[in-house]
Amino acid sequence: MRRKLVQHGEKTLMVSLPAKWVKAQGLKKGDEVVLAPESTAVTISKEELLETIQKIKISIKLESPLQVHIVLSNAYKLGYDEITIDYSGKEQLKLIKKEVDRMIGFEIVSLTPNTCRIKSVIKSTVEEYENIKKRAWFTCKSALETLIEDMKANKFSNYAVMLELYENNIKFTDFCRRLINKHMFLDVKNSCLEYSVLLKLLYMLSLIKEIYAHCNEKNLKPGKDLVAYVENCNAYFRVCYTAYYKKSQDLASQLINDWSVLDKQGQKLLKKHPVPAAKLLELITLCRNYSGHIIAQFYLQEFK
Repeated sequence: MRRKLVQHGEKTLMVSLPAKWVKAQGLKKGDEVVLAPESTAVTISKEELLETIQKIKISIKLESPLQVHIVLSNAYKLGYDEITIDYSGKEQLKLIKKEVDRMIGFEIVSLTPNTCRIKSVIKSTVEEYENIKKRAWFTCKSALETLIEDMKANKFSNYAVMLELYENNIKFTDFCRRLINKHMFLDVKNSCLEYSVLLKLLYMLSLIKEIYAHCNEKNLKPGKDLVAYVENCNAYFRVCYTAYYKKSQDLASQLINDWSVLDKQGQKLLKKHPVPAAKLLELITLCRNYSGHIIAQFYLQEFK
């Protein structure tokens, strides 16, 4: 279905909505609709559709941090707005409260000795998606900078900072995946690409955290060669970030071309610093793979 744009005033363009769709939605003159602008598309929907409250009731049977995390985080990421949890014992409740702290916009709204109800208390919109995703990028940036500074000082006393950055990264990437699933504001191809982007960001920070933990536990003295390599990886990460947000084909090509040089440097460090070097090699490979996202976005735009 195609429509012509109509000039309205000096800068505004207007387009008519299909009569059948308007009738099916029960819309009339003066009603409001929600516009969700993306790079090459705008989704139009009724406010009620975005605010539909999805509820679920679940039971947690084990006092396992992993089980509580898997059950609650997946309900959150799938887009549920209200989650009623049957639990038993104070230890389970502690785990539930810890998990709720990771869920942006959620709070415990009612509590009994056996039941806990948590609910979204903010209005999440698709406009928040890009802002929160950028925060996930910045946690990786901050983590790399912290690692470099402490390597230079031969003093790894900021592990608590690293853990906080990691927790924030989980919050941000989970929230973004929640928005994709709840609002379905992207088409299937773009949703798959965005999910991959978010998972890479999560894994990147995990790698940086593991490097820091290893240096701290082993009281590692990095040496100039390892510090220089981490700085090169950090510069490569910055190119990756710029390439991704500018959707630059040239910078995407640079990521591919520069990777082999960094890979050779990292391979030489494997014997001397096996753990940090191996994880940094994974990190730069993840950065290189963002070139695929950039190129895919270009193809999707051309296809549309």
